[in-house]
Amino acid sequence: MSRRDDYIYLENTEVPPERTAGEITGLLVRAGARHIQTEYGTGGELEGLRWSMQLAQQVLWFSMPVRTAGVFKQLMNRAQKHSPVYDAPKLQQKAKRVAWRQLLRWTEVQVAMIQSEMVEAVEVFLPYLQGQSGQSLYCQFKEDAMKALPAPEAQERTA
Repeated sequence: MSRRDDYIYLENTEVPPERTAGEITGLLVRAGARHIQTEYGTGGELEGLRWSMQLAQQVLWFSMPVRTAGVFKQLMNRAQKHSPVYDAPKLQQKAKRVAWRQLLRWTEVQVAMIQSEMVEAVEVFLPYLQGQSGQSLYCQFKEDAMKALPAPEAQERTA
């Protein structure tokens, strides 16, 4: 397969997001999830998954959103480049299908690594760990910790 600059991984999927969310749910259970919730937006659109895992004596909650905006933007850019007429709602639905399938493939790889004991479940899902504020660890880090990180110092190498 030749690689094009405008290629989007899994862009030809027709699998609905709800089916993909079910497949991801099964993988999360295999990885040790205890409780799993499907999250929906105000318009009833599937937006992500939330689940808990046990670590020692503590129950940890994780929230994994499915961000479709980037996929939609790529689809729109390509459509606008090739034709003055395009169906934005249809592209939005396609973006959702693609984003969910990409998340499924990522989750499959993570669970394979967990099952082969290369990593622990909490280790790979750590960015999605929810803090007391309800924000993910990644979002907290992005907002707070990155601002406080010192600039790297130049280190001399000795041969």
